[in-house]
Amino acid sequence: MGSGGGEAVVGFWYYMDVLLTFCHGPVDEVVEIQGGERVAWTGSVTANSQIVINKPDLFGGEEREGGWAGAVDVMLGGDTQPVLDSLVSSVSAAGITGSTPAYRGVMSMFFGGIQPQVGFAWSAINPYFKAPKVKLRRYPKWYPAKARIGNDANPIHIIYECLTNGSWGLGYPISDLDDVRFKAAADALFTEGFGISLPWNQTSTIENFVSSVLRHFNGALNQDRTTGKIFITLIRDDYDIGDLPVLDPSNCNLESLGRAGSGEIVNEITLKYTRIDNGELDAVTVQDLASIQNQGRVIAQEIELPGIRDPDMAARVAQRELQSRSRGLAKVSITATRAAYEIYEGGVFVLNWPDLGISNLACRVAVMDVGDLEAATIRIEAVEDVFGLPDVSYVVTPPVGWVDNSGTAQPVTVQRVIEAPYYTVAKLTSAANRADYPAEFGFGILLARTPQLSSSNYDMQSSPNNSTYTSIGNGHWTPHCTLVTTVDYAATILSVSGPSLFSQIAAGSLVYVGEEVMELVSFSDTALTVRRGVLDSLPQSHSTGASIFIVPDGLAGYDVDTHVDGELVYYKALTRCPGSVLAIGSATAVNITLDNRFARPYPPGNVKIAGSYFPTTVTASNNVVVTWAHRDRTLQTVSPLSAWTAGNIGPEPGVTYTVRVYNSSNALVETQTGLSVATATIRPGPTVYSGQHRVEVEAVRDGLTSRKFTHTFTLV
Repeated sequence: MGSGGGEAVVGFWYYMDVLLTFCHGPVDEVVEIQGGERVAWTGSVTANSQIVINKPDLFGGEEREGGWAGAVDVMLGGDTQPVLDSLVSSVSAAGITGSTPAYRGVMSMFFGGIQPQVGFAWSAINPYFKAPKVKLRRYPKWYPAKARIGNDANPIHIIYECLTNGSWGLGYPISDLDDVRFKAAADALFTEGFGISLPWNQTSTIENFVSSVLRHFNGALNQDRTTGKIFITLIRDDYDIGDLPVLDPSNCNLESLGRAGSGEIVNEITLKYTRIDNGELDAVTVQDLASIQNQGRVIAQEIELPGIRDPDMAARVAQRELQSRSRGLAKVSITATRAAYEIYEGGVFVLNWPDLGISNLACRVAVMDVGDLEAATIRIEAVEDVFGLPDVSYVVTPPVGWVDNSGTAQPVTVQRVIEAPYYTVAKLTSAANRADYPAEFGFGILLARTPQLSSSNYDMQSSPNNSTYTSIGNGHWTPHCTLVTTVDYAATILSVSGPSLFSQIAAGSLVYVGEEVMELVSFSDTALTVRRGVLDSLPQSHSTGASIFIVPDGLAGYDVDTHVDGELVYYKALTRCPGSVLAIGSATAVNITLDNRFARPYPPGNVKIAGSYFPTTVTASNNVVVTWAHRDRTLQTVSPLSAWTAGNIGPEPGVTYTVRVYNSSNALVETQTGLSVATATIRPGPTVYSGQHRVEVEAVRDGLTSRKFTHTFTLV
């Protein structure tokens, strides 16, 4: 408003028709559109169609940078895709002459206005619009029955298309590929559940891209020297040593043989993979503890395989890589006669060398030079074979009588939903994001134990009324166990059983037991060492059989849609496995009513009554003093977190404390409010307060209360 009472223009909305091309087409499905790292639209487009985005507040509305609004024509790029009428109209209105192409062979989107001559609304105030990002799916069309593994593609299919595509691939005729052996390799990876999602953006050659795919699943590309057909060798423990070709002094010369020195033996592998929820790299680390003990130190190596998006698969591949690097394997260099002509890279042969006491040593070919047609020898570099995708100890052994249901999605039986605490929201969002959220906002988090080993994740669905559900993204199974013995308020070691996905947890993970949050310090399959009562929780006693969810970063189902205080939200987890996805009607719903957890102050910590923790009786001939420690949620965002027994942190600005005392009849007999110090004195003892009493202490800020510390004791 101006001084004369008139309105002043402070900015403008910016509209523009935009055609964007994203990748080679055709694609199978578009599932999400983002702008400025925020989700503008989710759904499923499997055929050319128009969608509407109506999020004018996506970037803060007119008070900040506006949002998006308009129609989006999705063009998947099929061979018969027609010319888009709305694009023709836009081009004509702009005075551009000439024909408009149909944009076949590429996946593109046309962002335009819903009303004629009004473009797509991109922003307000700021004239620089945020470039869209699109989440889409595309599966190779060869051998469609085994092309899709969960929401990923079969790597064999990726290589098949890279070799045969005549537009952007190498353009080999299909007849040049050994279809039988390619299908056998595809079947094997499908059975393993080994899917990947990996873009090729032409910054490297297609040959390098194929090599990257081979590294993911541990394979080699070969050409049959008899038929000339191309095939793939999987590096797996899939052979009978009695069937392997044999090299010995009769058909080769052993040029060198040695084992890796101590400096070459790696005993820790960190494998980087891609998180499915945000596309960022995450990591899993595995160790050979025996090797570390023998060598007296950690010798680490880092591997990056961004096509892997399943944390369980990442752990298995990391174990595979560790196994091949931590054993001090024998390495051999051989010059063989043409008897080795049927051996290929990635293949296995038996080495017998009596003079060195070597018998039935299985060796895997790493490099092979067959020379030319006139060459009499073949040179081989090989290594003692321990490769393969192992069955490792972190996978829970199925119980006796277990039935393989890997192809049939099973319903979740152990799950709970929580509201995200300040700590989690602060880690997953930026201050700018939070400034745009509605007042009293909150986020739901679904914690679910995997119902079957073959499932890598689940489709997370939400509903406001437990009726109509909408997919809101992928959830990751949360590591889980159960409590073996009852624990009191102070115990820091929890005996547990039934560990699930323990290969994914690490020190610093949050541990949810009942209403208490703990922080993981160390662990084994049978015990957790924890810090008690961290963040906005208080230490509690827990009974045998209590469910324990251990939440490393990312291993949960995160509802990225903001909700507000008092809002009821239902969630369902639809299990995904290689063969199917659980039907919505077979999933059990869990719900939560949002309670403004993010904004509430943390409760007081380190509470003592008459100088003791949780006393059963207090002798009170004089006053009873209650003390506690300050807490500040904004300062407690870095691990290691402060245990409930820690000293003062803060206090958070504006926090005061309220103390209440109730008698054995549950009648309120004393209230002290507005306390700024961390202590309160209850009025004189037995003459006034003899018998059983309950003390409550809570923090208050801006009308919001923390969780209450409460304890009942007897005054004598």
